[in-house]
Amino acid sequence: MSSQRILRLALLLAVLSLLACVPKRHRADPYAALIPDEPVPSAPLPVDPAVRSGVLPNGLTWYVQRNLAPPDRAILRLVVRVGSVVEDEDQLGAAHYVEHMAFNGTEHFPGNELVAYLESIGSGFGAHVNAHTSWDETVYKLEVPTTDAETLDRGILVLSDFARGVTFDPEQFEAERGVVLEEWRLDQGLADRMQDAILPALWHDSRYLDRRPIGTEESLRGLSVEATRRFYDDWYRPDLMAVIAVGEFDEEQVQKSIIAHFGDWTGPEPPRERPWPELPEHPDPIITVFADPELPVTAVEVADKYDQVEESTWGGYRQTLVDWLVLSMVVERLQQRALMPDAPWLEAWPDEQRLTPSRGVRSLMAVVPEGRSLAGVDGLLEELERVQQHGFTEGELGRAQASVMSQMREYYGERETTDSVEHAQEIVRVFTTGEGMPGEEVEYLLAKRWLPEIDLAEVNEAGRGWMDGGGRLIQVYQPAKEGLDVPDPSDLQAVVEAVVARPIAPPADEGEAVPLMAEPPAPGETVDEAYRPDLNLTTWTLANGATVVLKPTRFKADDVRFEATSPGGTSTIEDADFVPGMTATEVAGWSGAGELDLPALLRAMAGKRVGLTYWLERHADRIEGASSTEDLELLLQRIHLVFAGPRFDEGALERERELRRAAIENRSADPEAAFWDLVDERWWQGNFRYQTWTLDQLEQMDLETSERIYRQRFGDPADFTFVFVGNLRPEPFKLLVEQYIGSLPSQGTAEEWVDRGAERLPTLHRETVRMGTAPRATVVLRFHGTFESTWLSRNRLYGMTDVLDIRLREVLREDLGGTYGASVSAQTDDIEGAWEVEVEFQCDPERVDELRDATWAVIDELRTTAVDDRYVDDLKARDLRQREEANYDNSWWAAAITGALQRGEDPGELLTFEERTMSLTTEEVRATAEKMLDPKRYLEMVLLPAEEEAVEEEPEE
Repeated sequence: MSSQRILRLALLLAVLSLLACVPKRHRADPYAALIPDEPVPSAPLPVDPAVRSGVLPNGLTWYVQRNLAPPDRAILRLVVRVGSVVEDEDQLGAAHYVEHMAFNGTEHFPGNELVAYLESIGSGFGAHVNAHTSWDETVYKLEVPTTDAETLDRGILVLSDFARGVTFDPEQFEAERGVVLEEWRLDQGLADRMQDAILPALWHDSRYLDRRPIGTEESLRGLSVEATRRFYDDWYRPDLMAVIAVGEFDEEQVQKSIIAHFGDWTGPEPPRERPWPELPEHPDPIITVFADPELPVTAVEVADKYDQVEESTWGGYRQTLVDWLVLSMVVERLQQRALMPDAPWLEAWPDEQRLTPSRGVRSLMAVVPEGRSLAGVDGLLEELERVQQHGFTEGELGRAQASVMSQMREYYGERETTDSVEHAQEIVRVFTTGEGMPGEEVEYLLAKRWLPEIDLAEVNEAGRGWMDGGGRLIQVYQPAKEGLDVPDPSDLQAVVEAVVARPIAPPADEGEAVPLMAEPPAPGETVDEAYRPDLNLTTWTLANGATVVLKPTRFKADDVRFEATSPGGTSTIEDADFVPGMTATEVAGWSGAGELDLPALLRAMAGKRVGLTYWLERHADRIEGASSTEDLELLLQRIHLVFAGPRFDEGALERERELRRAAIENRSADPEAAFWDLVDERWWQGNFRYQTWTLDQLEQMDLETSERIYRQRFGDPADFTFVFVGNLRPEPFKLLVEQYIGSLPSQGTAEEWVDRGAERLPTLHRETVRMGTAPRATVVLRFHGTFESTWLSRNRLYGMTDVLDIRLREVLREDLGGTYGASVSAQTDDIEGAWEVEVEFQCDPERVDELRDATWAVIDELRTTAVDDRYVDDLKARDLRQREEANYDNSWWAAAITGALQRGEDPGELLTFEERTMSLTTEEVRATAEKMLDPKRYLEMVLLPAEEEAVEEEPEE
């Protein structure tokens, strides 16, 4: 398992949202033979028998894996083991430009025919058709249906065209230059200034520093088609490539297809040597202080560069388990310290990034209160020193072992339903970084064997080397504003020396974890039960008024998702109580649950895959969560305590206040944030319920009022509907429902939402705003109205906006080269019967008028003329493909059923999606656009850079 996967799982643990499974099918025994009794640490791991692989005579590597999730799909990848770091001086940006040209004309798909073909088979641009370029790799990504062999074969033909058939038509090359420049423009401003400050420390005297994948504005404007083609001819060759296919297909046939499309290809002779630049060592810390007037928060980072573990060996794999344990324990310490009084940070977390195929960087990052950057760095260094000097405790190790093992059970238990994309991503890493790929069964058996053997001495030794200061970076990021001192690097160096010199206390013994509930409650009763065979839904009405809906599935072996809603939400909060009402759930969350404060709650939940969150939305009170079936009872206990065991601590209120203060304090300094706040202010006509909070409002927070409102919203389950979806059997689950939901006391409350009179902009409003320094414009159009929200009306709204999205991409991006992409989105407020449509794009400020006029031309065309049938046909194909995938997703079903019940609609209409989709016509798209895209009533907001102030010249003497 890669370090990236370890990091991802550990970070999910940090927010208690991990899911897990217990294996139900015992298939591991045959794999035990692959594991020696005493593995030689330096010996290679076995390769997963489920993955076919080989190397063609021309040097191209291929991998083929049959996988059934999602069904009738193939995930295809072309991996090129080169990126921007190999560019010549006249090629800066060429690696990325090649990626763009691959979608603008190939041997078998001239011009824009490739995207058109892929969309015609339901593969949407962006979602199923994409690519990325980094310093050391370029990866092309396709998802295609496998319902017929010809479509799959053409998908592999597309990869072959990417590899050796890009035509580099000069006209297309020039047309794409504008798109690439607009992608470069997206990172200008604060993001670019941060990179300029940080990358010299990260890449320290390395070739990587001068080879950013996007290039520079100067290099992109001057890059020639000849230089770009030379890059392609030099580096796009079989010995630097891999073809990956994962999905539901005939493996033998796919293997033959790869050989047929790639086997006769020969690379250049002699091949150019592929350089592998190193990162120079720096024994002394590199300290960077970045202060910027547009930076909205203060953050600090302590990082160390390190040599990547050789993950493809037995010893390397064991080391990744040890490092995973260390990471889990560091996460816990950072979390626990954040909850202490006068903590040096508001939030802190670890991060891990691969810099080169052989080098990486680990870091601890923290968001700190304004003016406390030195204290934040001191705290992070102190925690590292505590590990260095004292190691960890047995309690910490035990919780980490339980957590890692339960995550490995999930990884193993879901092996039959792991998404093909995840398998493909792992194989990409195998090819680009040398990561091992022994398979879920072997990894699970190794975890079962080795985790109990890893003792405190081993993790403490690993902890001392985990971030040992060998290539240390210390970085501070903070706003630049009057009255806020900017620390000098010498101040930070003094902090380093002070932490090393002073005695560090050992970690406190926090004691044994206590159970979430000492005694389970007496169960309630079910007064009614109903079953719907068309949806396989069982509904129980409980004596206390709560309704529970269950949809059993087998999409995931050990996965449960749930949503619960009740009418009301923030609409029930009086204006005077709005601030404490809006913070009620957050304060309760920071306080803990039942008899446990938050630190004790985190310890009680360690190693459990239970995630739960609750909040007030506009019209409803909502709870959502997930668990494995093993931890289902714990999930239901957490639900029970949302109603019966809320806590409200003054310290929790102060923590929420400080988190909000950090988010608000300098928000107006961020031009993008300030612009969108202004858009919402205009849209909602200044209604305070839809505006960004001010610092003054934080003083209105009140613990007693928050608790009162919370208990009003979550004190009675009578009008809540709970929807559970997952691998559950009705009868055993019903007993748990009766015990933990049926036992909740009730007053039979039945509420509705309250109309607070908030109205969207009723007329036309156009406004241009000047803020910030980035050479970039943002253009926003918003439309709104009311309608009878039905399954069909929503279908027509989303169909129209999807067609508009495609047309704007074709015109603004492909024809005019004016933007990297235009975004069109629609949303509905089904309770109030309202809809919104938003168009947004970013571009060169000099081209705003041109592109805005082009946007309106597309809108007018859509309103007055039925589009070509191919747009609607492609849209139908894509939507049907996406629904097929959603049908195997527990989260989708939970949200879809909840939404239908919340709207008072029949969930059975979910089964008529294909009929509604196929009935969409081009005339209905036109009629919907004519009705909803009203050129006499809309909001138009444009963000431009601030005008430079004129500088008066001193008169000559």
